[in-house]
Amino acid sequence: MRYTYDSEVDVLTVDLHPGQLVARTVEVDDSRHADLNADGLAISLEFLAASIGFEIDDLIDRFSLWEQKSALQDLQHRDFKPTITA
Repeated sequence: MRYTYDSEVDVLTVDLHPGQLVARTVEVDDSRHADLNADGLAISLEFLAASIGFEIDDLIDRFSLWEQKSALQDLQHRDFKPTITA
């Protein structure tokens, strides 16, 4: 698992299974999306407005991400800061 945070648009992307092809994207809600492969496995998660925080536990259950639970919960408690432009 690896992640990237784009501070210019305040988006956190978590690659759960890098290199796999996206078959479809599920919009969980307005600020959370999950990319699934052809077998329905969540291969990446996207969190919009990550700096204001995000919920992860329901995604762990919904997409069976128990092996990544600890790492995902650690990300949830990180302090993401958007770029401030004047």
